[in-house]
Amino acid sequence: DMLLETLEAMVNVRYPHKTYLCDEGNDPYLIEKCKELGVIHSYRGLDKTNAKAGNVNYCLQNHADGEIVVVLDPDHVPSPDFLDRVLPYFKDEEVGYVQCIQAYHNRNESFIAKGAAEQTYHFYGPMMMSMNTYGTAQAIGANCSFRRAALDSIGGHMPGLSEDMHTAMRLHAAGWESIYVPEALTRGQVPETLSGYYKQQLKWSRGSFDLLFNVVPKIVKGLTWRQIIHYVTIPLFFLSGLIGLIDISVPIISLHPREMRRSTNGN
Repeated sequence: DMLLETLEAMVNVRYPHKTYLCDEGNDPYLIEKCKELGVIHSYRGLDKTNAKAGNVNYCLQNHADGEIVVVLDPDHVPSPDFLDRVLPYFKDEEVGYVQCIQAYHNRNESFIAKGAAEQTYHFYGPMMMSMNTYGTAQAIGANCSFRRAALDSIGGHMPGLSEDMHTAMRLHAAGWESIYVPEALTRGQVPETLSGYYKQQLKWSRGSFDLLFNVVPKIVKGLTWRQIIHYVTIPLFFLSGLIGLIDISVPIISLHPREMRRSTNGN
């Protein structure tokens, strides 16, 4: 139901376009639904190399022929004016991709979902606005629109646990510019359980640190100094929990009973 809702919404986006489903399972039911909706079904066979990036690249190489490519996750339902709000930024031929907000329709389903959503809104608010100002707006795995020529210039979507960040840094290193649109043009789902949230954060943190140590040193010459600072420091976000633990521990240690007695006697 979730996937069909997204496909129907994609078809109903007003600006003329083609809709593709990159189906790793080659599901007969989805094949039939794609025929009914006029969606082009893409299946790359048993080769699952590079996971999501490989799946998208197969569709780009064998089906898609447009100048602009929009990547949406199965749970992110676009609004009818999605392309109308995004495409104008590509009038600047130096823009390689345009990213918009990730918003969520299930944020009130649980306490975990609400907390996870609020955490991302901090990222999509002041953090992404600052990145946009300094030319380092981050590409996210969903709701991102790419210039096909930009993707082709780096060999398509980059692989990895954080394939979106990998693709963004390669595009920046190749000289392409990025734009952030602070509008909620899609609604997706955020983890509703603690285990789901931990799995998501672990994947992102592992992917970010892998890029920091294995990719950034190779492309650093193509980055501006602001982009270097960005890609070196952004993985450190996942150490914020350690900083929080220190912040909590300091006043507790300071209020040790012995210190409290000394304070009381002094008064």
